[in-house]
Parts: sequence; C-alpha cells; structure tokens
Amino acid sequence: DNITDSLKQLLSVAKEDTNKVQILRNLGWAYKWNKPDSAILYGLKARELSQQINYIDGEIEVAPTLSEALSAKGNFSKALEIDLQASQLAEKTGKQNLFDETWIGNVYYYSGDYTKALGYYLKFKSDSDKMITGVIGETYYHLSQLDSALTYISKAYQIDKKDSWHWSVPYYYMALIEAKQGKFKDALDNYRLGLLYSRNINQDIANGYNGIAVVFKQMGQVDSAVYYAKEAMKVAQKESLAPNVLDASALLTELYIKINTDSAFKYQGVMLAAKDSLFSEEKIKQLQNLSFNEQMRQQELQQTI
Repeated sequence: DNITDSLKQLLSVAKEDTNKVQILRNLGWAYKWNKPDSAILYGLKARELSQQINYIDGEIEVAPTLSEALSAKGNFSKALEIDLQASQLAEKTGKQNLFDETWIGNVYYYSGDYTKALGYYLKFKSDSDKMITGVIGETYYHLSQLDSALTYISKAYQIDKKDSWHWSVPYYYMALIEAKQGKFKDALDNYRLGLLYSRNINQDIANGYNGIAVVFKQMGQVDSAVYYAKEAMKVAQKESLAPNVLDASALLTELYIKINTDSAFKYQGVMLAAKDSLFSEEKIKQLQNLSFNEQMRQQELQQTI
C-alpha cells in the first residue's frame, strides 16, 4: 500500500523526536483493523518514544490505535487499560480535546458489554455524524432494541448513500434487520454493497462474508453458506482476528453438524480455542476489575467537584 510504504520510508530516516512518534502512530493507524499485530508493534513504539521524550500529546493520541488493534485480536482488558490511561492523562494535563471517550465505548462494544458502550456513545450523539449514528444503531441492535436500531441505522445508511467515502457498517446492519424480517434478497444486496465498501479492511470483509453465510443458512442454501463462512474464516485466521474466527467457526460447526461430523468436529475445536482466548475467566476478571476501578474513580471525581 502506497501510504504505508511512504511512511516506512520516512520512518527509516526519522530522528527520535515528536515527528517520529507521529509517523509510528500513522503507520499503526493504517494497520489497526487489517494487520493488528503490526499496528500494535508500531503503536507500542510510538507510546514508548512519547514517554521517553516526555511528549504527552503523542502518548494520548496513540491510545486509540492500540485499543482498536488489541480489540481486533480480542485482548479487551489491555485495550481498555490503555484507553483509560490516556483518558486520565488527558484529564490531568487539561488536554481532553486529544482523547475521544468513544474509544472506551468501542472496547466495551467489542467485548460484548453493549449497555456500557451505549452510555459512552450517547454522550456524543449527533444527527450529522455517520459514524456515531451508526455505532449507536449497532449497539441498540445488539441490545435487541430493534426499533431504536432501525432509526439510527437507517439514518447512517441515508447519510452514507450521499457521502463520497463509504462505510460498510450501515449496510451490514440494514442487512441484519432485513434478514430478521425475512427480506433475504434485500439483505444479500446490502451485504454485497457493504463488502464493496469495506476498503480492504480485513475485519469488515470477514464480517461481510459471515453475514452472507448466515443469510444463506436462513434460506436453507447450505452449500453457499459453507462457502462464504469459509471465506470469512480464511480472512480471519490469516490476520488472527479472534472475534471473527469465533463467528465463522461457530457457524461452520453448525452447518456441518448435519452433513459431515468430522468437519463439524474440526471447526468445533477451532471455535472452542477462539472462545477460550477471548472469554477465559481470567480475561473477563481483568476486564471487570478495570471497569470497576474506573467507576470508582469517576465517583470520587464527582465527590470532589
């Protein structure tokens, strides 16, 4: 990719200064949903260098790169820890404008705590911002509040239709809602549009293929469902996107159970490994502890005001 190539060239001659931090951060940002391992590598370098040269802005601004990439790999507690540290540093130094709390909402969203995520997102509600409107819609969908989901998703969908750059999420969630209503053809059309707009983001590509597979399963077209679930699996395993691996392997286990028990057994193994790496008791505990500590901190802040 041209952008990453030119950034790597700049990096090779950069001095150990704030400029280098920005190059590292931009590299990490370019990779965050595509190659999370690379994003984490560059992000950590940016963070370390910021700390060495006491560049507070750099340390705060690199947090979202790290938290998004760590979440893509399913390491939610580390992602939350980095965001909370950045948020506290921004508070302490009066640089709140450098850190957007919706990133914290994202970590909760990815880890499946939709109620907490919604709390963060609603603070930033805006009628013209496609991204925040879309994520509020997604979150309502996962909270099974379909009316609210449809309101926000269709708003994001309408904004996207008129926009010059496209985002796959509104199309995927329109498709999910349509599939629930039994409008399978419309759902497939929206998934295909979403895939078209995925801008080579591996996470979005895996989600699109998996969504198409689910619709074919609902239509009773098992061969097509298997084909698309395997495509999702390929993308997810290549970049070790644990949440996407879990989705695809769970679907493949379900599809194969009636037609090929060996294959079902194979995918069940993959599914259990992914589940364990994402939701082991240890990881859930870490996440709850961080979340609890932050709540206590917020309460103390309110008492001192």
